[in-house]
Amino acid sequence: MINLKLSEIISNTKVLDVVNLTEKCISNIFTDTRKIGDIGQLKGYNQEFGVSEGLFICIRGENFDGHDFICEAYNKGVNNFVIQDTAKIPENLKELVSFIVVKDTVKFMGDLAKLVIKKRKEINENFRVIAVAGSAGKTTTKNIIKNVFEIMGLSVIASEKSFNNEIGVPLTVFRITNETQVLVLEMGMRGFGQIEYLCSITQPDYGVITSIGPEHLEFVKNIKGVIRAETELTDYLMSLGRYFIVPKKIKNIYRNYKNFDYLPNNKFFIKNFHIDLSNIKTVFQMVFNGVKYDLVIDNIVSTPIIYNLLFSLRLYEKFNLETLNKKENIHKIIENSNHIITKSLENDRFYFQKISDNTYVIADYYNSNYLSLLENLKVVEKMFNYFDNIFLFIGDMLELGNRTEFYHSLILRRLSSYPNKVRVYHIGNIFYSFKDEYPNFVFYESVDKAVSDQLFSLGPQKKLIFIKGSRALKLEKIHEKILNNI
Repeated sequence: MINLKLSEIISNTKVLDVVNLTEKCISNIFTDTRKIGDIGQLKGYNQEFGVSEGLFICIRGENFDGHDFICEAYNKGVNNFVIQDTAKIPENLKELVSFIVVKDTVKFMGDLAKLVIKKRKEINENFRVIAVAGSAGKTTTKNIIKNVFEIMGLSVIASEKSFNNEIGVPLTVFRITNETQVLVLEMGMRGFGQIEYLCSITQPDYGVITSIGPEHLEFVKNIKGVIRAETELTDYLMSLGRYFIVPKKIKNIYRNYKNFDYLPNNKFFIKNFHIDLSNIKTVFQMVFNGVKYDLVIDNIVSTPIIYNLLFSLRLYEKFNLETLNKKENIHKIIENSNHIITKSLENDRFYFQKISDNTYVIADYYNSNYLSLLENLKVVEKMFNYFDNIFLFIGDMLELGNRTEFYHSLILRRLSSYPNKVRVYHIGNIFYSFKDEYPNFVFYESVDKAVSDQLFSLGPQKKLIFIKGSRALKLEKIHEKILNNI
């Protein structure tokens, strides 16, 4: 039929030109019927004739099967479907809509994304793809990069939330338009080969590895495995001589490669970082290209978030030199650094709120691993003297494999050195297994047991409440309970 090998198309009951169809549907590709909206809202939908350019790709997951939603998608205006199970085609739709049958619908998405990137680069030679990987900080870094490039007047598409796997990355690619100049992609790692695959379909021109720490150890065993998996991004970029930024701790891997930066170094670093809680500000000095800038952020943020700004400034500088062949003044970015960072924060990732005159909350329950928890605790420790009481709700860190007990014990040892006004509540089976060793802490096996407790009457004193844990624990329930009891 065609030689593009879009996931080895087996048959195609109605559509003969698959590429032509998918190009027409590119602005209306769905894997979730909840994203489609009401009938007639699809771009290209003709209500009079019932013609739609929408495409629904049926993904089969552990807990759902997209094939079961074909009728619902059709009722919302979609007339084209990519499937891998012909037995799931509804009898009443066989002659009404188009079905592209493939061996693997997820692989089809990847192949199609690769085709979209290829065509976009052919249309605009200055179109660039930036990939962000790392153990922690990927989403905030991606947000800051997007905001930096937009401040400078560029048209940018970036991953929504944490669309960072073999489904989310293609869905982000499908959002680019003819006006898009920069695509910023978050790339998640859950084992060897995943980032390598995402690079193969998106062909990044620049890359950032935000951090290296224990994550997904049940798949990669140890820190050496984390480094090997995360550096699949830089392996790809090195093979093409492209630029990237990495943490200082892994710089020696690249000693024979010239086109990269590691941060911090003597030209790019942060110093004099401190928190002004009376005005809810973060104050620091940033050194960029050897020049010192005094900056203030209207929120409480951690030093890794500030380094994300450095990553983004350096990336923009490299982009500008490569595409426009000139060194543009970056003062506009630095002048807008407060806006860039505060706009980049998300309400479930180290999000600081003043709830009342005497109550402050830091919510960070999208995910948790040892590195991100440790960096968060360092910020909390800087606030000890400001509060009468500090309440820490800390959930299990998941996916640490045979190092689970070790990393939880490191956190517990650190917490045990805190002053008496710091009250610690642990949630989850892993921390619960340590309850006999740490009688001064409170342990709950589940978030529901914590929420049912009466501890949420936390008193009238000036207090900080810190909530951190892996998203599977649903620690947002604690946040909601606290807000309802203020």
